[in-house]
Amino acid sequence: MIRTLAIAASVFAVAQSAASAAEMVVEYDRTRLNDAAYVEELYAELESAAKSVCKKELAGSPIIVSTMRSCIETTLAESVEKIGAPLLTAYADGAEIQQLASTQ
Repeated sequence: MIRTLAIAASVFAVAQSAASAAEMVVEYDRTRLNDAAYVEELYAELESAAKSVCKKELAGSPIIVSTMRSCIETTLAESVEKIGAPLLTAYADGAEIQQLASTQ
């Protein structure tokens, strides 16, 4: 089952109107969230989307360098939490994908 996740840099949306908050859509297959290789690919796609959203959200900000990493980490963590897949959560928490695959 294909699901869609809207990734938004909600941390910074408070400072701007909802209409101007950056957002990106990532589609994922819920039935493949127990596949370690798929989880690794999905996480990379989520991270890329978080980077894009944060860059758009922080464009022109004088504090872009100091806040970019925090924005990406927060946005990525929120995305992983919204999906709610144990394997993806464990991978995001730093577990090695090979170890995760062997326990499935």
